[in-house]
Amino acid sequence: MPTSTTRILFVGDMHLGTRVARLPAGVGDPDDLGPAGAWRRTVDAALAHRVNAVALAGDVVNRRNVLFEAAAALRPGLERLYAAGIQILAVAGNHDTRALPGLLRAGAPLKLLGAGGTWEEHVLGGDGSPRVRVVGWSFPRETWESSPLADPPPPARADLPTFGLLHGDLDAGASNYAPVSGAALGALGYDGWLLGHIHVPSPVTTDGRPAYLGSLVGLDPTETGRHGPVLVAVAADGSITRERLPVAALRWERWEIPVPADLAGADDLQEHLLAELEIRTVGLGLPPHSVLGVRAVLTGAVARPLAVAEAAVALDPSPVNFDGVTVFVDRIDTDLRLELDLANLARGEDPPGLLARRILILENAEPDPDEEALTGQLLERLRTADEEARRLAPAAPRTAPDEAELRRCGARAARRLLQRLMAAKGGTP
Repeated sequence: MPTSTTRILFVGDMHLGTRVARLPAGVGDPDDLGPAGAWRRTVDAALAHRVNAVALAGDVVNRRNVLFEAAAALRPGLERLYAAGIQILAVAGNHDTRALPGLLRAGAPLKLLGAGGTWEEHVLGGDGSPRVRVVGWSFPRETWESSPLADPPPPARADLPTFGLLHGDLDAGASNYAPVSGAALGALGYDGWLLGHIHVPSPVTTDGRPAYLGSLVGLDPTETGRHGPVLVAVAADGSITRERLPVAALRWERWEIPVPADLAGADDLQEHLLAELEIRTVGLGLPPHSVLGVRAVLTGAVARPLAVAEAAVALDPSPVNFDGVTVFVDRIDTDLRLELDLANLARGEDPPGLLARRILILENAEPDPDEEALTGQLLERLRTADEEARRLAPAAPRTAPDEAELRRCGARAARRLLQRLMAAKGGTP
């Protein structure tokens, strides 16, 4: 082990025992592209970086019914780490409240922190390398409605860098999954909080604020972006660095792809989509042998939106390879609108004309003094509609949108209505 730096590799939700959703046949080995392969590469990274410890933030396995399969994937990695003198720490998440203790009883070489819903600390380093404390809390059962902070964790110490390891629901209000306040965690003065539970990774923070590690690999197309464990290094002078290591061989992206106004046929669409995929894939800089799944959303104002939408439905693109990266299109959605001359339409006094006038007002960033009264009426009606929608929909955002967002949402809805009006009049090809 190096003597000048203490390194910890923090690992988010793995859900070993699950299969990646919507992975087409023929793009690669599902085992290698899924959690098991990402775990193997995480162990490789831990050995390559000569870490002192690997810390698992819960949901390591995916419930009891796949314990044997999950253990088969987990144990070889644990044993490789143990053989290299690397400690393995873990907290239990809501999915593995029985699985991790079961693995311990079976002799797995890991230390479970905070069993039974209590806070527990473990100190790493020493013998020439900086001492670093990891404080963890584990789910006592599959649901836990109280904040883990109801029983306070150990206080911060000026002489001992401290990182919190927790599986919980951050700033979610009432929750069955250990709801916890981000402000309260930050107020404890730890050097960092590394969290499991939410699969979309947070940006890596450097100021002690809590951050979600995210799933080790995107388990379905909604888990987009760069996934992997976070390497924390504490140097002898007390300086701390943090870095996300992209160990996942599979990545998901959702790309909005503008289409030319005159695009109509399937051949033109295929050519345009292929060019966009290549440009964006190369821009990611993924290593060879990676796999990229894309949900494409065709956007823009076009002369024949219905024809483009029909072409998108008919398109069934095969996987392609760009610089050693296999790319497949999981789905093609459309968010197209009819290319309209709003200024010309707004001169009319018929329903399309009145609607076009309101769209221009909402999309105009510079207020028009002549339209001040109408602008105020429109924004007030949009605020009322938003308040009613948030009251009736529990899943809606809790905070009200600002004026810019109200304008964007109102303009989008008005454009959809105008397109239907023009279609009824025969204005849409």
